[in-house]
Amino acid sequence: MKISSKFSLALLAGTILSTPVTAAEEKEITVDYLNSLTGPKVTWSETEGNYQTELNGKIWYYTYDMPEEYGEINTHLDLENSVKYYLFKNINNGAIYNYHNIADIIADFIENSAASNTNGLGGGIYNVGTINNIKGDFIDNKTGRGYDDYGSAIYNKGRINYISGNFINNSYAAIGNTQTIGTIVGNFIGNHVHKIDCFVPDGGAIWNSGTINNITGDFIGNYTSTYGSYFGGAFYNFGFIGNITGDFMNNFASSGGAIYNRGAIGDITGDFVGNYTSGTYASGGAIYNGSTIGTITGDFIGNYAITANGAAYGGAIYIYGYGNTGTIGDITGSFLNNYAETGGASWYALGGAVYTTKDMTFTAGDEERFMSGNYTSDSVRGKIYNAVFVADSFVDDRALAITF
Repeated sequence: MKISSKFSLALLAGTILSTPVTAAEEKEITVDYLNSLTGPKVTWSETEGNYQTELNGKIWYYTYDMPEEYGEINTHLDLENSVKYYLFKNINNGAIYNYHNIADIIADFIENSAASNTNGLGGGIYNVGTINNIKGDFIDNKTGRGYDDYGSAIYNKGRINYISGNFINNSYAAIGNTQTIGTIVGNFIGNHVHKIDCFVPDGGAIWNSGTINNITGDFIGNYTSTYGSYFGGAFYNFGFIGNITGDFMNNFASSGGAIYNRGAIGDITGDFVGNYTSGTYASGGAIYNGSTIGTITGDFIGNYAITANGAAYGGAIYIYGYGNTGTIGDITGSFLNNYAETGGASWYALGGAVYTTKDMTFTAGDEERFMSGNYTSDSVRGKIYNAVFVADSFVDDRALAITF
């Protein structure tokens, strides 16, 4: 579908917008790309390393090199003052607990697990006070109980003004926030939640019910496990998040492969590539939005919703809401080779790129390939090239307005 100027369509429920097929170049996970995100302390390899994680079905190895000026701590600390230039490693009752007003934590955290007296939350840092600045890498940290847990690297129920660093292969949501975080700058790689041993299987990288003002960084290969209902491979939000800047690649969950939103998100800037949902009701390969998002600027390439026996809705984006919920202000970018697919005998796949129950506005990122190669596939209708499926608005009997 080539778009040369904006126009508006009033579409009734059940309308499908079709698109032709063209080739799309997808971003790939490579050693050079991973090293560009996490260097110099963490280096990646396809063959060997001290640690490993699975990204997009492939095992990747990585090695951590402790800076010369750092010392190593293997015992729990209750903070009263700033702590700088340490590696906290293999601490089984939580590395740091803070209930004071702390200026700086400059340290790395590896293979720590949370304490029972913090309800199994915050393997690296558990904060109920105020921390101005946290800077460091968080690798292979865990929560303590293995169920109803989140915040394996950092759990915040106080205030943190600034967090920067890399979050790699942490279990049960790397960051859990119920209060206030100012800014997060970092890359999130291979963080995860397993449904089979966690009662809150949501948000592989970030779980938020409070306020996060800004997030900047790439989200690569974060996930919630492939069992039952599990939401938000990269993050789960039912609080407030300001602006998000970064790319989302190969994250997965059953709903919202990268982002599951039931709260409010400001503007999102970044590409969504190869994210997917897989489960009985697979919806929103990249984004599941049941509340409000300001604008989205970026391309959606090769995202998908797939299930063996159930419904598959919205290969890239699923939008569902009542009244003023389930809204996205404007989407600027291209939708390329996204799809929804089900193998169930009597189930439908709807919306190769987008499934929506709300008004939407699209602005072309590349007029030659604004919407191309998106399709649905089910046993009832076979493979159909289509981009947008318009469902009931749940507001009134009017047609929805889809603006290009």
